[in-house]
Amino acid sequence: LGWDEKPGEARETRLKRSNFIQTLVQISDSEAVAAARSRFTRLLQQPDSLAPGDKEWVVHAVGMHADASQYQQLLDLGRQASSNSERNLYYSALLRARDPLLAEQSLQLALQTNLPGDISSRVVPAVAHSEHTEQAWNFAIANREALLKHQGSLRLNRYFPSIMNSSLEVKHAEQLEQFARQFLSEEAQIEAKRVSEGIRLHARRKQTLLPQLAQALQGQSS
Repeated sequence: LGWDEKPGEARETRLKRSNFIQTLVQISDSEAVAAARSRFTRLLQQPDSLAPGDKEWVVHAVGMHADASQYQQLLDLGRQASSNSERNLYYSALLRARDPLLAEQSLQLALQTNLPGDISSRVVPAVAHSEHTEQAWNFAIANREALLKHQGSLRLNRYFPSIMNSSLEVKHAEQLEQFARQFLSEEAQIEAKRVSEGIRLHARRKQTLLPQLAQALQGQSS
């Protein structure tokens, strides 16, 4: 497949490459991360140097494994973007940062009044889904009133549950339900209950499947 999109290749091939590389990036494969960073450097120098399909995985990979300098470069690109799609690409990438210090910087973006609403509403949930559930939840609780002011009526009931909905920890389901009973409307409590039940279901599956997977892997290695 290679790293780069080739002229005239089938759509299925492009999708297969993208999915494969994203998997490598997700598991922090050093070659995949290095490939993304080298292409990102080229992108900064020559904005048209990457095919659209390559640009997405490159930018997202750099965002996930960003250092402080790369994070700032993504933020500058997002602020300078001339289209919604470009802006969304760069912001979604930086919100993937695994570094807790960079995640904290991302969370602060949610309080900025000059950030477009469609992005500010995604900031805290996106950071939570990038392996920072506790950090994002604590931030949301501490800034509850300010964050809710930025949410439209359609997002209001789903906002806090959406922060927890990727968790596999039962304690997060309990935290969400307790918070909902104390601070959220009846409609939002219904959504919180639905998300909490989903968390518990996925937690039970994890508890069941992980020992089976470990046993299967042990059997293959023996």
